[in-house]
Amino acid sequence: MPFVYASCRVWNVSRWQRNDAGKKVNRIFHPREEWVIIPDSHPAIIKMEQTEQAEQAEQAYQNMQKNNPNTHKRRMGQRAKYLLARLPNCEHCGHNLQIKYNKKNGEAYYCCGYRRLSQANCNNRRRYNQDLIEDTVMEMINEFLLQEGYIEDQLHQQLELVEKQKQESKVEIEQLTGEKKEIESRIDTSLELLVDGRVAKERIIIKMQQDEQRLRDLQNRIIKQEEIKAPTAEDLQVFRNQLRSKVEGELDIDTKKSVLNSIVKKMGVNQDGLVEIDFCVALGNTP
Repeated sequence: MPFVYASCRVWNVSRWQRNDAGKKVNRIFHPREEWVIIPDSHPAIIKMEQTEQAEQAEQAYQNMQKNNPNTHKRRMGQRAKYLLARLPNCEHCGHNLQIKYNKKNGEAYYCCGYRRLSQANCNNRRRYNQDLIEDTVMEMINEFLLQEGYIEDQLHQQLELVEKQKQESKVEIEQLTGEKKEIESRIDTSLELLVDGRVAKERIIIKMQQDEQRLRDLQNRIIKQEEIKAPTAEDLQVFRNQLRSKVEGELDIDTKKSVLNSIVKKMGVNQDGLVEIDFCVALGNTP
């Protein structure tokens, strides 16, 4: 707003739209004829003619941006929308890659967020085209998760893991069951003492409450161990079908981001643009 430098105070320039939570999300500027300009409010540092020229230049730039189809339109206060938010890391320094927009050509790219704070933080000067990186990630999901091969290997590994866990679980269930019987016996004894009246009621109740809580904890641990089961080919197919509907369907970007965050354990991008992903594929019910 250049008018402030020409000794003017300007009112009624804009207003804010708020969401249901009362947060400002969109600033709406009023037409020039609705502004209230009060001149000579303080000492000027530029002339009014210069102010008008600066305002006209700003309006011309804004009109050009509106007519540019490559311009990324984003409301003030609105979070940037990009598919890989918080997922890719710079393999040089380990920090997150962040999105950045080139206002001149309307292009968007990922770059090292740590280097953006200071060039001394990281030597990775690469800028990765947003569409190229995101398309690469989606192609890797298609190759490794939607096509046969990778998940089948994961299924075989999980079958071996579950079999080992079942053996360990069997031993643990026996130990937990034995401890559970001891606590149940103590609770029965406490009830007898409570009825007999030979011991202070308050002491018995406190001890019983502690034993009952421990009993519930043991029961939950036993149930958790008993629920361990090996994944099946049906589990694999269900996972693949659900994933395909999420990443290939016409869904909003927030839904796709949620899916990516659930299946990507780690993602790194090196200076040559090579993307490495450690997928997290959970089939069946394993602890």
